[in-house]
This record gives sequence, structure tokens and C-alpha cells, in this order.
Amino acid sequence: MVKAFSLFSVALILCSCSAPTRKTTPAPTTPTGTTTAPIQVTTSDIGIGDIDSQFRLTMILSETNESPNVTAEEIQAKTEVISLVNVTATKPYPKELFLFVKTNSVANFPGHAVKAVVSIFVGDKKADEFRFVYGRDGRAERNNFTIDIMKHLDSIPTSVLVRAEAKLVLYLNTEEETIEGDSPEDVATASAVKLSNPVRVNFF
Repeated sequence: MVKAFSLFSVALILCSCSAPTRKTTPAPTTPTGTTTAPIQVTTSDIGIGDIDSQFRLTMILSETNESPNVTAEEIQAKTEVISLVNVTATKPYPKELFLFVKTNSVANFPGHAVKAVVSIFVGDKKADEFRFVYGRDGRAERNNFTIDIMKHLDSIPTSVLVRAEAKLVLYLNTEEETIEGDSPEDVATASAVKLSNPVRVNFF
């Protein structure tokens, strides 16, 4: 009995020493019976509010940077959408610190085109911009990006806030193949701006 208790105690100690680099607060459960299939909007009677409400723009720490020196805490709202990410970096700081920017639309809009212009800000400075067009398949993984924020820091600050915003431009009753990232917007139906969750990077 003594030997068994000792081995069990050692196992507990080893488990408690291995802390995960990514933590999500809270950790909600997925309701049973839910589906991940996208909504298909086939009517021509849509507006920019439909586009805006179905678009998702999320920024998190890239898994390539997760290490004992770089950790992330993802804070979720009651809707299970990430509302804030806190990243902690300790010395020695990484030469590269990538954030992953994910975009997708919960609904597809066949027969219509949406141009998305995604701008990423590191502090008050616009660091990068990405453009893409979607319509019939807004969930395509081709619309995901990464950014190395270390390239956009003149020096290591105590803390920096990173965010993204997407300008969504709707071209009603227009096939997406006819629209490109630099297509003029004066012929568009309407536009709206969607904000990502902020990412607070702290350097210790």
C-alpha cells in the first residue's frame, strides 16, 4: 500500500508541473445536435446587415509560437466567440511572434459578391492589409492570414494592442468572379466595417 501511494503521488506531481501554453476562459460545452453546415442565402433580397451579421473576424496566437516563453489566454463571450486574447511573452523574447487572423462567413451568398479588405493594426500603426472576394463559399480557408508583429515594433514595449478590421463591400446580384480586390467601390451596393477581437501582447 505504501509503494502504490508513493507512485500515485509522483504521478500527481508530474502532471501538475506541465502547464498548457494556451488557456481558454471559460470553456463552454458544445450543445448536442448543433451543425457546422453554412447557411445558404439564395434570395436576392439581402442587405449589408446580412453580410455584416454573418461575417466572423478572429485573431489568436499562432500555434507556431506557443512555447514556455509565449503563452496565450483566450477569453470567450457567452456566445462562445472570442472577445479578447491576452498573450504573455517572457525573456528571451522570440524573434518572430505570429498572430493568426481567421475570417469566414457563417452564411454563403451565391449570386452575390462581397469584397473584404482586412487591415491589421499594431498599436496605432497600420501594419498590413489583405483583400479577398467571397460569395458562394465564405468559409474557404484561403481567407486566413498570419502576421509577424515583431516586424512592426521599433522596440520591445511593455504592452501593445493588436487588432484587425474588415471593410465588407457588397455587390448585389453580381457573380464573385467578376469582382477583384481592387475593384471600384462606387458601383457597390453598400459597405460596413467589422472589428476583430483585440489581442493584448504583454512583454515581461
